[in-house]
Amino acid sequence: MRFQPHGSSCAHRFSSDLVSALFLSFVFIACVNPPAYAYVDPSVMTYTIQALAGVAVALSAAIGVFFRRTRRKIFQVLHIDEESRKAKDPAVVMLDPVSDSYESSLEEARTAAQALTQASAGKVERPLSWRARFVYALIVSVFASFTLLVAAPSEIVAANPTSLIFGVHDVWWILALFGLAVAAILSFALSAFRKKAFDTALVIVFCFGLLCWLQALFINEGLPTADGRSVNWGNFQTVTIVSTVVWVALLSIPPIIAHWHHRTSRLFATVASVCLIIVQGVGFGSLFVNAQSNLRVTEEGLFEVSPQNNVIVFVLDTYDTRDANSIMRDDPHFFDALTGFTYYGNVAGSMIPTHYAVPFLLTNQLPQPEQTWGQYYANRYANSTFLDDISDAGYNIGIYTDSAEMDFNKPADLRQARETLNIHELSSVNVDPVEALLSLEQCAFFRDMPWLLKSHFWFYTDEVNQRVVATDLTADPANIQYHMNDGAYHEALDANGLTIKDDGGMGSFRFIHLLGAHYPVRLNAEGYTSDSASYDDQIRGSMKIVFDYIQDLKDLGLYDDATIIITADHGVWHITDENDYTTAPMLFVKPSQTSEEAQASLKKSNLPVSHCDIPATVIEAIGDDPAPYGTVVYESADPNRTRYFYALYTKDDGTTSIHQIEIDPDKPLSLSGWHETGLVWD
Repeated sequence: MRFQPHGSSCAHRFSSDLVSALFLSFVFIACVNPPAYAYVDPSVMTYTIQALAGVAVALSAAIGVFFRRTRRKIFQVLHIDEESRKAKDPAVVMLDPVSDSYESSLEEARTAAQALTQASAGKVERPLSWRARFVYALIVSVFASFTLLVAAPSEIVAANPTSLIFGVHDVWWILALFGLAVAAILSFALSAFRKKAFDTALVIVFCFGLLCWLQALFINEGLPTADGRSVNWGNFQTVTIVSTVVWVALLSIPPIIAHWHHRTSRLFATVASVCLIIVQGVGFGSLFVNAQSNLRVTEEGLFEVSPQNNVIVFVLDTYDTRDANSIMRDDPHFFDALTGFTYYGNVAGSMIPTHYAVPFLLTNQLPQPEQTWGQYYANRYANSTFLDDISDAGYNIGIYTDSAEMDFNKPADLRQARETLNIHELSSVNVDPVEALLSLEQCAFFRDMPWLLKSHFWFYTDEVNQRVVATDLTADPANIQYHMNDGAYHEALDANGLTIKDDGGMGSFRFIHLLGAHYPVRLNAEGYTSDSASYDDQIRGSMKIVFDYIQDLKDLGLYDDATIIITADHGVWHITDENDYTTAPMLFVKPSQTSEEAQASLKKSNLPVSHCDIPATVIEAIGDDPAPYGTVVYESADPNRTRYFYALYTKDDGTTSIHQIEIDPDKPLSLSGWHETGLVWD
């Protein structure tokens, strides 16, 4: 028997079912995850449906009973008869061949059977009109397009505010327009199919969108962050197989079912699409509620120096002591430009990775035994007076990095950001729409595609920044957001040179973070962007940029008095779950000197020094007491000094911990000289 809805009864039933679908959708709406830090983590999502899924399954049965009973009561109140318009079998009648009424009874039975046959024939489902097919196709297409092309890239951007130099409010409209265009085109294409072919195609599109959603939620465990390192995809064979099986199964079995149960499959795909659009739509809306501050790290003051005194810290990312040693061995005169400097070949780093090391250099804060890691991480700037002391000494501050990790929602972080001249509000970012679309959709495909295809969409955080944010060398630096692009920085330095700006203060402090030796390798030996560069080219080229900056200081007559520190955030390192490597950032230091001292050739020292000496060296250079900060680099004289390094360990299950390591002053680059102290922060 078939139920034939019509009139107001149909409308009421549809409304009741729609309310049920809406309510069930909100069961799955989740909370906002805390942002991921440093390099982009493509695995993050806006909502934690993983945690709610179990609860939702448990509630689904109770909710279903509730709505069935509610629906029945509503139909009774509105006098809706669910039995109306149903084709029913006629009553069974016993015919007696010897009865006088046999012929008339037989004729009645035949007439009833014929009527039932005609009624049944009339109930055969008619083919959907093009308009109806388009509506179904539009709903499912919007779900698939929104899931992959709009929600996924938006979530990645919103969840990584300290790694990306643009926000979701800068790019959402580009993604939304593209998503709508794709949904429209896909809807017209699907509606061209008819009958069972249409329902099968509809289910395939729905399953594709559903798989993208499920991939990000459940099958991305261990997804590598976009830190530029090459990935050994062979290490992910198990999850690749699981992911492939799931995708093949969901793209093949439901369409087969849809061929035989096409109407039910069509309705399920449509209702499920509506539910998931609502779930993701609420999450998408929350991205704007929790959007990052308009405070941005700009280029204001990047090429300005003070006529009084200058303290300059260059941080060349991942530049290892071994790299500097290699150049010195192969080319003894390469560093001749660094007159007045001392090269320290026995250096202990502070922390890895970048989003721990750079904030240390800006705060002088290390984790303490009585702290949890969360307490340390959240209060690095609140517990530091480093930038305050520099500002109080009358120095203007310029911090140029994408890894300061300041949380502008915290008063202490915000206050110290306000002390800089270059971190301020920008109403918008100069975004290249085409490059933004291509780059962010690449990120989305990397996150939502099966593991078998992820290598084809692998990306690097700084590459995303460089592609999305358009570079304009003629624009006001105060309106240009700083991002780490060594080639572009060198071109701007060539074009603009250094200029003297007297703000009436005691001097200027500049903290300039460049890509240095970090992946990807795209810098030639002269310090300009090249697609055919080698690693040796890059470590030489990044140092050439510093040489040109120094030459400008010399030309301006400001070199002698300047204090210049050239270092790295950390040396070369790799992901490990044990102490199986050594690493050390390179370190060159030049204090304020006499003209004769500033012209002297590069000196070398093998005394044990540390990254922990850099904040004290800066404080000493601005004329304050360095004692509360530790040892000044060029005043370190203890050959037996013990130093500590804080290494990141990552286990196979993705959990991480920080381990304190004691470094032997006589064997700084040998594993036999590295010993764990037993202090661990999870």
